[in-house]
Amino acid sequence: MVNRLSNRMYRIGRRAIAPFIILSIILSVYSFKPLYYFEIHNLDIPKTSGLEVSTIKENYNYIIDYTTSHKKTEFDLPSLRYSNEGKAHFIDVRRLIQFLMYLCLGLGLLSIVGVIGALSLKEYNVFRYIGLWLIFIPIILFLPFSLNFSGSFEIFHRIFFRNDYWIFDPVSDPVINILPEEFFMHGAYMILGLITLMSLFFIILYMRFRREFK
Repeated sequence: MVNRLSNRMYRIGRRAIAPFIILSIILSVYSFKPLYYFEIHNLDIPKTSGLEVSTIKENYNYIIDYTTSHKKTEFDLPSLRYSNEGKAHFIDVRRLIQFLMYLCLGLGLLSIVGVIGALSLKEYNVFRYIGLWLIFIPIILFLPFSLNFSGSFEIFHRIFFRNDYWIFDPVSDPVINILPEEFFMHGAYMILGLITLMSLFFIILYMRFRREFK
């Protein structure tokens, strides 16, 4: 009974590793503020938004901190006006990010079981399968992102949000002016690039284990 339960946990754990890595990368890139700081100048956001760099950073930092914090707090941009619909959208974003963070934590715990099980049982093929699963994501998404990122971005919002509050009016929600689509596109490519690197890492890890324990 115990062995059967352990084997089942191991099977679940090894299947959780790839989703955990993908989700960890997505959340890490989402909260990686230096990327946005670079984009402020790269995309000339002060010119397109008509705002000072300090104002741009202040409001962007607030959005990231608000959506990733577990503290109970009311949404209130520090120096930009916003509509009720805009506020509702950021509340929805926070709920999504919080859910993904808890999901990532659960997958992480299962992944530890999977990695420990694979190493103890010397089932190094698990690492090859992880590498192949990870490379599958960039292959599938790179082409649609490259051909029509706007369409892909819209599909993403329609999947994860039940309303159209994400379609901001720059007059009532000027925050949209500091969040150009190109920034999200660069973030998406960064995610795909990191997933590709992790795929190569696991394939190399598998080859090394296979060579050493042949």
